[in-house]
Amino acid sequence: MLPLQRFRHQPPNRTIKVQLLADVERLGRLGSIQSVAPGRMRSVLHPQRKAVYLLKNATPQLPSIVDQGPSVTLSSQGEVDFANLKRRLEALVPLVFHRSLTISAGSSKIPLPSVNAQAIHGSVTLEDIAQRLKDTYHLALVPPDAVLTFQEKNLRDKIRKTGSYVVLVHLRTGDIVSLTVLVEPEVAPKNQAQLPRSDGIAVEPISVVG
Repeated sequence: MLPLQRFRHQPPNRTIKVQLLADVERLGRLGSIQSVAPGRMRSVLHPQRKAVYLLKNATPQLPSIVDQGPSVTLSSQGEVDFANLKRRLEALVPLVFHRSLTISAGSSKIPLPSVNAQAIHGSVTLEDIAQRLKDTYHLALVPPDAVLTFQEKNLRDKIRKTGSYVVLVHLRTGDIVSLTVLVEPEVAPKNQAQLPRSDGIAVEPISVVG
């Protein structure tokens, strides 16, 4: 009697959606969305930082900048000067964003800076970071030449707490530059007038700064 063949009814090959962080031969270009086998992503692409998982119903994490404006990262031939772009990114100081802190209902305490992460009103997104680079440093990061991602795996597409974070700039050349992003509490200036509370206690207003 012939032995039964195992795995007779094999399920169809399963694939997952990923976003490439570099040009991958025979697969796609940086920034593109591709379907790959889970094993290839787990063993090759993800450890080598060549791709990130694309979560279900999630929007690809690409800067929404289409106009390079006065960027000086272009070569004399009109192409991106990646060597110059990399040097300028590596020389950047930490990018600081200020946001007001959330206050729980009924709390009478004024939010003050703290070493511990605290929830903020609004958020800081990859688009905010890309826009700051363009407006302040004239660095226009446009896919597929450059893609921004958060190094912290628990962050999907935005920062919602104070603290220090790392943003990775994936250049089309395969180079990766780390940027430091600081999210700090925004406290109203001392010379601002105090606002009365319903319980008679005066508190200083906390403003939101973009």
